[in-house]
Amino acid sequence: MRRSAPARGPAIAGLVVAALSLGPGRAAAQTVTAPPVQPSVSATTFFDSNVLSLPAATADIVLRVTPGLALGRVTPRVRWSTSYSFDAERYQDRTDLTTIQARQALQADGAVSLGARTSIAWSGGYTSTTNPGELNTLTGLNVARVRANQWLGSATINRDLSPHVDFSVRYSYQRSALPSAGLTESHGVDVRVGYRGTPHSESYVHVDTQRFDFGANGAPSLVTAVAGGWEIRPRFATITAEAGAQVSQGSVGPRVSLAITRTIGQATLTGSYMRSVTTALGVPGTVAFDTVQAGFSHQAVGHSARGGLRVGVHASASRNAVLAAELRSWQYGGDLTHPLAGGLSLQVSYDTWVQESTLGAVGLLGGHITRQRVFFTVTFSPWSVR
Repeated sequence: MRRSAPARGPAIAGLVVAALSLGPGRAAAQTVTAPPVQPSVSATTFFDSNVLSLPAATADIVLRVTPGLALGRVTPRVRWSTSYSFDAERYQDRTDLTTIQARQALQADGAVSLGARTSIAWSGGYTSTTNPGELNTLTGLNVARVRANQWLGSATINRDLSPHVDFSVRYSYQRSALPSAGLTESHGVDVRVGYRGTPHSESYVHVDTQRFDFGANGAPSLVTAVAGGWEIRPRFATITAEAGAQVSQGSVGPRVSLAITRTIGQATLTGSYMRSVTTALGVPGTVAFDTVQAGFSHQAVGHSARGGLRVGVHASASRNAVLAAELRSWQYGGDLTHPLAGGLSLQVSYDTWVQESTLGAVGLLGGHITRQRVFFTVTFSPWSVR
């Protein structure tokens, strides 16, 4: 199971990804009504209790403006989307942190059907941010404020071997750069075979291998895993479980994941657990991690296609073996989003991030760190829904 950082652009990319996940034969039947061009702009004012992400906290009030543009098209055979946004931030007290390029994100996705049984999908992205911790989505590790750049890319070939058996091969690439931590690159290949026993369940096995290169900061590392899983989709729920073994730096360990999504009326409950090995920004080596996440959201029925008031809460906890230390992190928060007429929406959100280390500061990861933020956002996206 793979996760990535949440997309910051408008919703076209999500519509394409949803279509790709259905497989080569089923994706073509989807009807997408999103417009081909989606501009947006957001204005956010927020309080940040620790703008530098350091044990000695410095608080400030920040004004952020985020223009964005998404383009996309869906036809019976080809689907593609691309989006770009950037954040300009003005700090009230720490004026030296003010910048028009606090963050920028470029994302592109696409797929093409080569017949009823075969498809090719691809994805790529670039993120530049002064808050590197937001890119450590699996480990939850905090990184001190510094410019970070990350490039992502993947390509997947899907093939239905029979009405019940499917086969896929996926290649992935990631490159991350921090000024004081050098470059980290990874190349991965995943081969998967799935069996659909019923319309609502699928079992699968897959073998994947990843090579991590840390340049002058450490020796390369090879991680290879063999795992099997099962996905069941009863009414109003999806449950995915996976277990297997992985070899990392000569040691054999478990790879385990469990994810549950439950829909009750307009409400959605999510929960997940994952144990594996990955890399993290600010760490010149692999990280063995355990992560638990939970979330709840409720979308009220509104008078327009955009719905009514949305309420969401989320929480996560991670334990990470980093070099000779163990770092633990906790995150929790919530948001209220209210769509208005004319493409406007209002959002109020809050989050807390706590990190503790058994050995104090570890590189750019700091020691004991607490960070709290409160956001007030107005977004204008005139063509987000037709």
